[in-house]
Amino acid sequence: MAALTTVVVAAAATAVAGAVAGAGAATGSGVGAAQVPQQNDSCFGTSGGIRPFHLQNWKQKVSRTKKAEFMRTAEKLKNQVINIEKDKHSHFCNQKSDFRSEHSMLEELENKLINSRKTERAKIQQQLAKIHNNVKKLQHQLKDVKPTPDCE
Repeated sequence: MAALTTVVVAAAATAVAGAVAGAGAATGSGVGAAQVPQQNDSCFGTSGGIRPFHLQNWKQKVSRTKKAEFMRTAEKLKNQVINIEKDKHSHFCNQKSDFRSEHSMLEELENKLINSRKTERAKIQQQLAKIHNNVKKLQHQLKDVKPTPDCE
């Protein structure tokens, strides 16, 4: 059962990554594609076409569109995982009692794996925080370095 959940979550991550990548590469219509307004170069009065301000606004709109599409896809995939979990539990709970004992063992193993992943994630986050702090300290030390005759 944990494998099913892992496969679904992996597929969800792949789909979300594809949606985000597709949103940046798509021009025109399709999932994740931003509608690109057709600009007339003559109305801006510059030889390059779009002014930097308009380009920045367009990039912000595309970024917001990508974020919104990512959130919608993530929510859909989260709901799919919830529905699959419900189906899994209802299927095994409605079966004969011999399946229930095996199902309970699988649930225990799944809970152990979930807990181990949580603790591993916490450890990794602590390590990342330490690395981040060390990088910040190094940046401050590099800013405070004064030139000496030896360096020149």
